[in-house]
Amino acid sequence: MADVGKSKQQLISYLLSRASKGSVEENLAGFVRETPLPAVDEPSATARDQVARSMLAFQTLPGAVAEALVGPLAGPEALAQPTEILWDKFGVPHIFAADDISLARAFGWCQAHSHGDLLLRLFGRARARAAEYWGRGEQDWQLESDRRILRLGVPARAREWYDANYQSARAILDAFAAGINDYGVKHAYNLDSEVRQVLPVSGVDVLAHLQVAIHFHFVFQPDTFFQRGSNGWAIAPSQSASGDAMLLVNPHTPWTDLYTWYEAHLVAEQVGLNFYGAAFVGLPFLCVGFNRNLGWTHTVNTMDGADMFGLKPRGGGYAWDNADGKLPFVTTEHTIRVKQQNGSFTKEHLVVRSSVHGPIIIEDTQTPICLRVVGLDQPFVCAQYWDMMHATNLAEFEAAIRHLQNPIFMVIYADRDGHIMSLFGGRNPKRMQGDWSFWLGLVPGWESRYLWTDTFAYDELPKVVDPVAGWVQNANDPPWWTTLPSPLDPTRFPPSFAPRFLHLRAQQSIKMLQQNPNLTLDRMAALKLDSTVPLAERILDDLLAAARQQGGDLIKAAVKVLDHWDRKTDTGSRGAVLFAAWAALMPWDTDGFATPWSETELLSTPKGLRSPVVAVSKLEAAARQLVNDYEAVADDPGPALTLDQQFWALAIPWGEVFRLRRDDVDLPANGAGEALGAFRTVEYQPIADSAPRRFQAVSGDSFVAVVEFSDPPRALVLLGYGNASQRGSPHRIDQLELMSRGEFRQAWFARSDIEANLERREQL
Repeated sequence: MADVGKSKQQLISYLLSRASKGSVEENLAGFVRETPLPAVDEPSATARDQVARSMLAFQTLPGAVAEALVGPLAGPEALAQPTEILWDKFGVPHIFAADDISLARAFGWCQAHSHGDLLLRLFGRARARAAEYWGRGEQDWQLESDRRILRLGVPARAREWYDANYQSARAILDAFAAGINDYGVKHAYNLDSEVRQVLPVSGVDVLAHLQVAIHFHFVFQPDTFFQRGSNGWAIAPSQSASGDAMLLVNPHTPWTDLYTWYEAHLVAEQVGLNFYGAAFVGLPFLCVGFNRNLGWTHTVNTMDGADMFGLKPRGGGYAWDNADGKLPFVTTEHTIRVKQQNGSFTKEHLVVRSSVHGPIIIEDTQTPICLRVVGLDQPFVCAQYWDMMHATNLAEFEAAIRHLQNPIFMVIYADRDGHIMSLFGGRNPKRMQGDWSFWLGLVPGWESRYLWTDTFAYDELPKVVDPVAGWVQNANDPPWWTTLPSPLDPTRFPPSFAPRFLHLRAQQSIKMLQQNPNLTLDRMAALKLDSTVPLAERILDDLLAAARQQGGDLIKAAVKVLDHWDRKTDTGSRGAVLFAAWAALMPWDTDGFATPWSETELLSTPKGLRSPVVAVSKLEAAARQLVNDYEAVADDPGPALTLDQQFWALAIPWGEVFRLRRDDVDLPANGAGEALGAFRTVEYQPIADSAPRRFQAVSGDSFVAVVEFSDPPRALVLLGYGNASQRGSPHRIDQLELMSRGEFRQAWFARSDIEANLERREQL
């Protein structure tokens, strides 16, 4: 057998020839025994690929039959050594297996156990079959999701990606899917009846979900409601009290849906893998984390990898500057099945038109809008991340990432040898025209000069290795100031490459690193949790000075509260709610800062009040709002403030208003959103029908790890919303108390520590 297609043809012929000579299962077993293994199409053979290659012979077989013949998608070592999952008391799976294939299978099993309902809904949506499985959805959102995913070409491209991948990568994808399927068969009662119909899933489904999650929610962001950000630090031995490099992993993503993080520990010592970190639910690799020798984190970088082009319809096609003056659309047709409330189905016909730029995502008779996204021709993301997890030093890590299969994300890296690195990663288009703001708008789609076809190679990207400062950082700011002094010159890059700004959270990140040499693990953890409000440091003194010139008891009380405020958003901080309410009312674009940000005052601007009169009027409005909302529940702030009772609401503690809520848990929160510039980033939404008005955390700090590359590595971690979403799991809520108190927990990396904190163990 030379390829999978021939395998299928031979299998069909074999079964037909023996149709009367035994059961299907017996004939399948005979086919395997009598047919040689397929040829290997990879340029080299590594030890950990041998098992993957042997599995290709069984890719055409039903999973149950293949497993009966060769065991649970594993090689010879796994047959002698069952895969073991040690679940710790926070619901983190520590998977011990013989090889990558066995790990991937168990990882799929674990995700199905902890997030099965969510996982299958994500895969069902990635197939563009959400409306078929669950109906149109409220305001047709499931039907519109199917339309969107079909317009973007996800299902067909996922199949192309799967076929393009190496055998070893396909084996990983298939094993991960097999683990999900196996769990679904053996524990169907743990899954919602609505999602079981998505089973079985496949490696193609995994790649479809990957595209939806990464390419069409990070590279191209279909909504701006949720902030997608992160903080990342790498500390060199010169700035570490222990002399060991250190790493801060701190993604900020929504606490729901495809942004949900899953913490895990993958160990296959026989093939050199021992990696601890977190993955987005549905992905078959850990996206961020560390092994014994190195680690990395990601932040969402300021790159524009998705552009929208406006077209001019012309003669059945669209205008183009060629000899004909136009080009034809490429058209594909799809049928969407839509489940009705009575269980019947209707069908919707969808026609997708595409230009040379990409698919039309907004049909308009005057100006159809199409989308061009980087990375859609890079199918090896899964293989890259498994290589990253296996890397043991900087050279191996760079060899893994230099192919840039992931189309986005800054890379912040540290290792046991003492190296640190920042890389402005992803696929950044080479645009010959226009600046950053031009490409954020609607680009003329009728001029060929705007059609980019190439991206910057790895060695062309902004990268910093072992800087003199001994640290690199990123807080979703452009790459130019990842360390200070910066070795990067923005003028060497096209004006469309990345913007030039440094927002308050990034400035706070840099200042903390500058002001805290000789970091310890505990000190770095404390800095991560620091809820200082940089906006207050830039503007509060001016606000108080202006307000003191105004009369009225309400303003005087507000001044007293803000003057005593600790300028933090800890659970007990009094004055933070008032300041946040004022900041939300301020017209920043017209009456905000007196001095805008500038590169010449990199870490001290913006600052001051442009319009003190407007600022004081907004303070009075915010104060009245708090009195109206919280007068009935506010407590006495104590002798330090000596407020009249009518003004106690101005000093209501932050955690009384801003909450951590899930299931029946309701706890005081700490941390603030991007608008206040806090490094301890938590975004909130109003709680519907709450009286008095309160807010709940919905985004921000998610999986956090503070890592020191000692021997063995030490790490403090937290996943505030818990390591499970499955109904009934105790791990939906068991870390909220730690988050409320501003505490971390130890990452159990050594087997002895895992055994000492064991909830249960199971074998696959």
